[in-house]
Amino acid sequence: MLDFLPVVIRDWLIISFLTFLTTAIFYYAFKKDEQFIRWGALIFLVMTSALFSFNFWIFAFLLVVIIRIFLYNQSNLAKAATFLILLPLIPVNIFFTIPLGSHNPSFNYQMIISWIILLPLFFKYIIDKKKTLFQYRLDKWLTVFFVFVFLLNFRSSPFLHSLWIGFANFSTSFLVYFVISRVIGEYKK
Repeated sequence: MLDFLPVVIRDWLIISFLTFLTTAIFYYAFKKDEQFIRWGALIFLVMTSALFSFNFWIFAFLLVVIIRIFLYNQSNLAKAATFLILLPLIPVNIFFTIPLGSHNPSFNYQMIISWIILLPLFFKYIIDKKKTLFQYRLDKWLTVFFVFVFLLNFRSSPFLHSLWIGFANFSTSFLVYFVISRVIGEYKK
C-alpha cells in the first residue's frame, strides 16, 4: 500500500500512527493524568529522532535534550518510570563503537538513557545522608558480584577494555537496580 514511499518515511508514518493511537488511548483513559500524555509525546519524539538521525551522535544529542526537557521538575518516581518506558523503544543491539586503537568502547541506547536519567538520581541518593550505598542486603551481594566479574575480566582482556566492561556493567545493571530499588523504597513510605 505504501510501497512508493521510502522505507524511512514509511516506518515513520507507521510509528507516528501507533504513537498517536497510544497517546489517544492514554488521553481518553486517563484524562486527568497529564503524565501519560507526556510519555506518549516523549515516545513519539524519541522514535522520530531515532528514525531521522543519520548519525549516532546526533541521535544521542537529541536524546539528551529531549529527555532533559521532559524530566524537568518531575518526581523521582516519574523519572524511573520514564526510564522503564523508554527502555524497550530502541533495540539494545544497536550500538556505536569508537575506534581508539586496541580498545574500542561501544555505546548503546540503554547506556545513554541510564546515564541521562539514572546517573543523576544515583548521585542524589548517594549524597543524601539518610540513604547509604549499602542500604539493603542485596546491595552488598550485587557489589561483590560485579567486582568479581570486573576482576575476572582482567585475566583475559586488556586494562582499558576491562575498565570499560566494568563501567558498562555498572551503568546497565547496578545503576538500574540501585535507583529503582530506592525509588520503590521511597514510594512505599
